[in-house]
Amino acid sequence: MGKGKEYCVGLLLAVIIVVLNLELVMSSTSFYESQFEKNGAYDVFGKETVDKEREVLVRFIKNGESISSTLLNEKEKRHMEDVHELYKRMVFGAYGVVGILVVLLLRGKGNKKGVMVKAGVITIAGVIGILLLSMQFRESFILFHEVMFDNELWILNPETDNLLKLFPESFFKSFVKTIAGGSLGVGLLLLLSGIKDKKEQGWWNKRSE
Repeated sequence: MGKGKEYCVGLLLAVIIVVLNLELVMSSTSFYESQFEKNGAYDVFGKETVDKEREVLVRFIKNGESISSTLLNEKEKRHMEDVHELYKRMVFGAYGVVGILVVLLLRGKGNKKGVMVKAGVITIAGVIGILLLSMQFRESFILFHEVMFDNELWILNPETDNLLKLFPESFFKSFVKTIAGGSLGVGLLLLLSGIKDKKEQGWWNKRSE
């Protein structure tokens, strides 16, 4: 596998790493509970109601099940339908990335250590980019919604719309930082493992000479 393919495989692995971390955070009950404690949602609506609402919304985003919500109004429910469609596109894209990755790996022997290093570097660079954007979080958050959604259903009122009381800006800041932290950890592990293997291989080759 040439250097170009190694970089391509590294990029695809980096995308998979970020998507998997996003999926892990989305499925983490402890993450939601800690955020609801911090933003006061439990105090406003009660823990049982909030936890049930979270289960309903996560299932809807992932599986498209009906929203049997007692807290969201019609505008909020319609926005969640858009979020579900966005999630489906992400999953479809992730499957496509995995498919391309499999083809590239099958078509060449590849340099495992080189791929690991490149995947680690690209993942770390991507995380740094995400963290830099998060320094201007509100502007980045608005731009994300303007690009990803073709309507203004996402423009909600924090005073009257319960969706923003459950998931305020601080929730999404923590969401992004947690995904970035997990991805950074995997990226560093790949980078250090690849470098270590390269050094050990180099030492062994020199010894064999």
